[in-house]
Amino acid sequence: MSEIETNEYRLKLVRHWLGLTLFMLVAATWPLWTTGRELPTLPALGVLVAVPGWVDFVLLGALVLATLYAGWRGRGTMWVGGFLAALMLLDQLRWQAWAWHAMLATLVICSGPVRWRLPVLRAITIAIYVYSAISKFDIAFATTLGQQFLDVLLSPFDADSTAFAWWLRVTLALLFPFIELTVAMLLALPRTRKIGVVLATFMHIGLAAILSPLGLDHSLGVVLWNLLFAMLTLLLFAPSAWLLRLPVVSAAIEEKRGPVLPLLAAAAIGIVAPSLGLVDRWDPWPSWALYAPRREQVAFSIPHDKISLLPKSLQRVSTHSHLVNRREPIDIEVWCLAETGAPLYPGIRVPLALAKWLNDENGWMTQLHCVVRGSADVFTGQRSMQRVWTSSEFRERLSKSWLNTRVRDK
Repeated sequence: MSEIETNEYRLKLVRHWLGLTLFMLVAATWPLWTTGRELPTLPALGVLVAVPGWVDFVLLGALVLATLYAGWRGRGTMWVGGFLAALMLLDQLRWQAWAWHAMLATLVICSGPVRWRLPVLRAITIAIYVYSAISKFDIAFATTLGQQFLDVLLSPFDADSTAFAWWLRVTLALLFPFIELTVAMLLALPRTRKIGVVLATFMHIGLAAILSPLGLDHSLGVVLWNLLFAMLTLLLFAPSAWLLRLPVVSAAIEEKRGPVLPLLAAAAIGIVAPSLGLVDRWDPWPSWALYAPRREQVAFSIPHDKISLLPKSLQRVSTHSHLVNRREPIDIEVWCLAETGAPLYPGIRVPLALAKWLNDENGWMTQLHCVVRGSADVFTGQRSMQRVWTSSEFRERLSKSWLNTRVRDK
């Protein structure tokens, strides 16, 4: 095979794997892509608030059919990206990191000259590793989630990391982003890509084990994406000799020269725009800030005697102290995971918008209060604190967002 033929063959394999990945992850989180649940949907644009819920089911069906058709016939990948983007516009909770990546990758694989597609897909993959690593090089990760990762890894050896010196525990936790950054560097250089693929595979398998029910018990979608992304990295970067025996369902490839604009837009969104996340000007997941706890956080509470005003599904996942004069914590993250099978979109815009909706639904009788904790200092981990209690405070805080903060009409 010539280099051109080899790259086209690789693109076909990548297209099939992207379709399978999207199909499996949507199936694992199917409540997220439908309506009718108690957790409302939050469209990205205000004009979409009035869109009826049945539209989501139509778009979901169209997405599944388009994905199957694109995999079988080798055509229509642009429609896959379009239907996925439409579903994501209808609910910001669907802006999962894997969905964001799938949307960008499907646009790249059918746009611009064929010779551009593989380099751009590779560049986006390397960018994910780079930005994900940088987002965790701080004391917040090293002393919180990084320690949880470390404890899971040490548990088979009956080792207790708390017995280690503080500096050693922090250093060991920072090895996780260091390995990610090393993978990115190895994949970026043709001579070291084989080593990078092997290291990336072991890294993703290890991370999937850490996040699995045997470890931290994160959502199924998160565990699956780690395993599926490892295979995607192999298809994109492994030596051609490793891939030539893999079967391809369709021999067709998308048009040799599609529109260039979608490819350039996907490259800008997936490679350049995430740099804004380094200065907190871009949302965490579109910035590829994965498992990065440094960004703003929110905590909610409600008077004990007002819990009955909350949706039943939220009541079921809330803790109750049975002390009448006490304010109870309300965990919207747990509620989202229970209702959709996917983690809550990080940052403060989405949880604040959902909290405001809970207050609005009951004429603010719920007295749901919020405490916003600012982004953690890279070196000290210290955060600012701001209370958001009244209706005007909620509106003022949400008015700073350039995206919609009103839930869709039921």
